[in-house]
Amino acid sequence: MSTAHAVEPEFYFCPFCGFRDPLLYAIHFHIESFHTPDSPFVVAEEKAKDIEITEEEHSYVLCPEEACQEPVLRQELQTHLDMHLAERVALTESVDETLSANSQAAIAIGSSCTNPPKGSSDVVASSSGSSKSKSKSSSKSSHLHLHRSSSLKSDRKYHSKGADDNRFLVLARSKKTKKLGSPELGPYAMEKQMPPELYYELLRGPSISYRIEIGPGNKLIRVATVANETPNLVPILARLSERDHLVARAWLCDPGVRHVGKQLPREGGFCGYRNIQMMISYIQATFPEGTHPFPGMVPSIIKLQDYIEKGWDMGINVHGRVETGGIKNTRKYIGTSEAETVFVSMGIPCGVKHLSRTPDREACEILFDFVQWFYERGRPAGNTDRILRTHKPPIYFQHAGLFLIC
Repeated sequence: MSTAHAVEPEFYFCPFCGFRDPLLYAIHFHIESFHTPDSPFVVAEEKAKDIEITEEEHSYVLCPEEACQEPVLRQELQTHLDMHLAERVALTESVDETLSANSQAAIAIGSSCTNPPKGSSDVVASSSGSSKSKSKSSSKSSHLHLHRSSSLKSDRKYHSKGADDNRFLVLARSKKTKKLGSPELGPYAMEKQMPPELYYELLRGPSISYRIEIGPGNKLIRVATVANETPNLVPILARLSERDHLVARAWLCDPGVRHVGKQLPREGGFCGYRNIQMMISYIQATFPEGTHPFPGMVPSIIKLQDYIEKGWDMGINVHGRVETGGIKNTRKYIGTSEAETVFVSMGIPCGVKHLSRTPDREACEILFDFVQWFYERGRPAGNTDRILRTHKPPIYFQHAGLFLIC
């Protein structure tokens, strides 16, 4: 009779942020260093290494993840670390006990979802990012979605059509607009210009490599690979979701959407721009060149800033310029308003919807139902698939300091 022997785990995990190390002592030291207030194991010099930018009694700290190290609001650090952990869990296809007590909600990467939360029907969760938020309350959120049409060129005048019509822009607000601070715009809220070396790297764009493949008719074709773009990610998420019994239902956007990540390891909080780039990748993939204003590669962050400033000059969402003080050549966070400004300034139909909790429902439940409704409109007649693959555009989602795209 054979006896099963216990196998020591290859790595030990931090229960708070998912940091791993083969030495148990290293995990204990990590917890004392990063997750224990006033730890006697951390000397004053080491504590001083945590970069902190204080303004209006709000402080930022660097993310301890080596590949990230972005400045994050101290009160949002745990949520930010949980996002990193969710990424690792998704990549390793394992659901272990390393989730912290604050991150027990089901998280799905991309446009797939896990079991629906209590109190809502079939729902969807989406990927993570971070950028500007005008709401400090977790009960409010806003998001932007493109309208699918045969042509993206539009001659419509964008103006307010009433509270129930979110297809058009509200170009003026009744209440007085004021300048935002570091809680909304990030640690560089007062920045006049980003460092020159970062500016030129972003202006230059990501590196591109080329390879030769055999194309139709056995002809050799040259294929370009952009360093910070991942094509065909949505189909992979669909296949993984179909094989995962924990995924009750999932809705996915058009398979042509490309994931756009960081260009530089420590470039800063440009997630709001990256999500705009992903939405533009949908336009490039689904509309022939010449019918949209984005030929070639997706626009750089510097180019997107030009688009936003030009939209403000056109009178679109002009409150954004007052709130930010201008974003050209800076690292200030942007929001849904700026994403809308980009598309509307180019005549691309889009809509913005603001969601808040009601006396009987949480905002997240209302949001989930809206996302389900949005993608269910792309379900072919007679289709009953558990994992719904659609040709709908992605949704740009802003919620209390986080930016997501689904």
